[in-house]
Amino acid sequence: LGECNLKLLNYQKAREYFLIQYEILNNAENILEFKIYFIRILLKLGYLDFLLGSYLSSIDFYKNALNNIQNIQKHNNNISELSYLFGCTFNGLINANLILKDYKQAIKYSNILLEYTLNELAKFNSIENIKKQRKEYLSLKFLEMNACFKLAICYSSNKMFHEALRLHEREAKLAKELKNILFLTRAYSNIAQIFYFNKEYENSINFYRKILNLIEEKISNKTNNNNNLFINLNKKKEKY
Repeated sequence: LGECNLKLLNYQKAREYFLIQYEILNNAENILEFKIYFIRILLKLGYLDFLLGSYLSSIDFYKNALNNIQNIQKHNNNISELSYLFGCTFNGLINANLILKDYKQAIKYSNILLEYTLNELAKFNSIENIKKQRKEYLSLKFLEMNACFKLAICYSSNKMFHEALRLHEREAKLAKELKNILFLTRAYSNIAQIFYFNKEYENSINFYRKILNLIEEKISNKTNNNNNLFINLNKKKEKY
């Protein structure tokens, strides 16, 4: 019922149902599966309070989630799941503090997220390890990219544009490595905006052109793929 109301944008009603689950799970046995589900409920409540404008309450739920994640961390070897939970929690904390203009806290949480990601990535100390746990490795690389983005936004909000530019450039490098055009265009867009704000208009134009080139390349590749599919279908028809 909570999920249904959330999808229907009935945030207050959804919150009421998730609070019932919160009360039940808060008193449940100390079993790992229950704890993980409890964390997910805390994240839902933090997200809903953010949507409802109750930012301090949202932060409290996200902090509660963070404490619980840290408690289960040594008992859970699922890197993808932990990185997802950490990512959602820190994103929530960062977003709420940005809304409240508490840039010091937002920067603190962004740095903690980035540090966590880099520490986890350091455990992949060989190509062999990366090949064996490619899914986990990629989930951490995406989290690193997102951490760079969040920290850059925090710096930009605090008018620290040099630091923000450095992080957006790092975000773009990671997006290229992950072959993710969506995040690459996002990074280029933010870089272009910083150059524009600093009145470096030529640099700004160059990055907007890069975005257009990426879009045109994507459209061209899609068109070519569709044409090849059409040709192959015609060949099959001729065969029969």
